[in-house]
Amino acid sequence: MTAYADGHEQLAAWLGARVPALTAPLVSYRIGSGQSNLTFLLRDAESREWVLRRPPRSDEDGGEHGVLREARILHALATTAVPVPAVVATGAGEAGIDGPFVVTERAPGAALSDERDAAQLPASERAELGTNVIAALAALHETDPGTVGLSELAPHDGYIARQIRRMSRNWRYWGQHSDADGMWRRCLDRLENRAPRPQRVTLVHGDYRLANVLVDRARITAVLDWELCTLGDPIADLAWLLDDWRAPEDPAIAVPSPTRAGGFAHRADIVAEYAGRTGLDADALDYYRAFTHWKAATLLQGVLVRRRSGELGEHGAPDLVALEDTIRYLLHEALDLARQYRTP
Repeated sequence: MTAYADGHEQLAAWLGARVPALTAPLVSYRIGSGQSNLTFLLRDAESREWVLRRPPRSDEDGGEHGVLREARILHALATTAVPVPAVVATGAGEAGIDGPFVVTERAPGAALSDERDAAQLPASERAELGTNVIAALAALHETDPGTVGLSELAPHDGYIARQIRRMSRNWRYWGQHSDADGMWRRCLDRLENRAPRPQRVTLVHGDYRLANVLVDRARITAVLDWELCTLGDPIADLAWLLDDWRAPEDPAIAVPSPTRAGGFAHRADIVAEYAGRTGLDADALDYYRAFTHWKAATLLQGVLVRRRSGELGEHGAPDLVALEDTIRYLLHEALDLARQYRTP
């Protein structure tokens, strides 16, 4: 990690007024592989740590990056069974930072960003992790949005249709002139008007995968990156997790999959664990996985465009050719899964 200390005097003073006994100087490290909100580890002279998240500097209106909305969700979930980091403070246009930001406590554990991270886990922890990942997801999906003050987070119906409209709008900016446009549109044709009726409307994370949870001895100590959280269909969260839960024999793509290190539960076991905890079935899983593959390809097209423009800098930068190959691969997989799905 690269340390940054210059210009942090204002941030140290601002945070010091909210955190007892912070000891300057404050140093920050860019962490995580996220390509949307930027995440920094803050460390003071006594090695106490916090996490700061803010949108890219070009994201003037907050958009989907809204870190203050994220802070609201973390506050709401703090009293539930969902493990989330505690919010320390939020700010906007202060502490030497342009725009909104949120500072949270540093929960114990580490994210598994790729196969190398996962390979360091003992075999027993890899085997156990699947159960704990599903337990945290089930806790989210069993949380009543009204009880925690999030019933107005989004409309209670039409989740897939809303997502398709949003992804289609994004694609007009990012991908309509790309080589992948034809395949993307064929996927869209198969997804529109075929969405299954949701079994339940719940809080959904929107990007639930091992890179977005902290793991400590196979326990999930915190679920991170809530910027895409909304009200919707919980099976979409399960499908997104399964897309990332790749086996060693699955091909490598531009987005690393920790489970390719081997020793993790099979996808079928993950699905059975989820069904057992929530009472929901996975009969339409092929549709949801087609949808999440298509959505991932759309979002990666946005990453590709922003990488080419230089907007995201070099941190965690994937190879651009690998990104293009991955977008095509995901769309091929989406078409195959959509063909397998039979509308009831």
